Amino acid sequence: NIWNWRNEEIFNPNRISYDVQWIPVDKGWVYLHVLVDLDSKNIIALELTEDEEKESTEKFFKKSFNAMPQAMVTDLKPGYHELIYDKFHIEHQQCKFHFKNAFSRKITKEINKIKNMKIWEILNSNPDISDYELKNQIDEYLEDIKLEYDEYKQEVFKIFLTSTRNCF
Repeated sequence: NIWNWRNEEIFNPNRISYDVQWIPVDKGWVYLHVLVDLDSKNIIALELTEDEEKESTEKFFKKSFNAMPQAMVTDLKPGYHELIYDKFHIEHQQCKFHFKNAFSRKITKEINKIKNMKIWEILNSNPDISDYELKNQIDEYLEDIKLEYDEYKQEVFKIFLTSTRNCF
């Protein structure tokens, strides 16, 4: 590690949040690991490292806690669950905000695939179509599809939020 700090006033936090921020420096990147007590909203610990590998995160956790917390929230980075739940036996919840954003991006990507296939189909059958008419046909074609995806997305969010309501 390059630098670390521990808030000595927080002894045994019950519910915490963990994140890593990338910070550009002259030689590339450094990584700021951050633990926050979700009950008091105070920072528990900070550490700058040259990487964000599992081993660095594990060492950071071991240094940061007198006793392991009951639960931890993280973003969706692969590998966190294995470390947090399997290794440290801490209840792990992925951040609802990150989940909603990632899921929305996937839906948008799927709609764009459908849109691009339809544009290709229209242009192949009518190469002289105006941009205005093409846009109108695409908008009309996508209207019901977007509504259906939006309903699906809202149902998934309801299920996700219901299944995690007791965590945080």
